[in-house]
Amino acid sequence: MNLNPTAISQKISSIMSGTKEDKEQEFTIQPHPATTNNPETDPALQAGSGKASATGARDPYVPSKDIAESLEKPKSREELQAASAALNK
Repeated sequence: MNLNPTAISQKISSIMSGTKEDKEQEFTIQPHPATTNNPETDPALQAGSGKASATGARDPYVPSKDIAESLEKPKSREELQAASAALNK
């Protein structure tokens, strides 16, 4: 127990006012928007319901032809091994 005067006076005032300071912490379960157990038919889990999809999945990003052509070509396995050997000297 903390014995500083402020803590003691707060404890006495909480006892006198009838509030319980050392109350056990409470947890509650929040409601889920799903109305059925089938995620394929539940409107709350559909992507078109104004909210994000339940899985958060989206279509893959496909860059335009101009962007794809402007990217550098991937290095070969031999080029990567040579670069790794040079860095690990």
